[in-house]
Amino acid sequence: MERKLSLTALVCDSVERRLMKDERLKILNFLEKQDNIFLKVENNINQLAKYVNGQKFLSQQQFKNFSDLLDAIVKLKEKQNSIFDTIYSLLSE
Repeated sequence: MERKLSLTALVCDSVERRLMKDERLKILNFLEKQDNIFLKVENNINQLAKYVNGQKFLSQQQFKNFSDLLDAIVKLKEKQNSIFDTIYSLLSE
C-alpha cells in the first residue's frame, strides 16, 4: 500500500503518536460519507411529508411505522454524534 507521506511527517507523527496524515484523510472522508447518508434520509422524510400532505391522509399504522423509523434515526444520529466526538478528540491529540 502506497502512503503519500513525507519521511519527516512519518517520523514526527510516529514519535508524537499521532494519526498519520493519510489516516486522518480517510477518517474525514468517512465522516463526510456518514453525513451524506443522513442527508439522504432527511430528504426522504421530506418527500414522504410532501406526499402525505398531498393526500391529506395517513393511516394510524403508517403513522406508527413512520414514528418508529424516526425514533430509530434519532438513536442512530445520537450514536453517530458520539462516535464523531470520539474521532474528533483523537484527531486533535
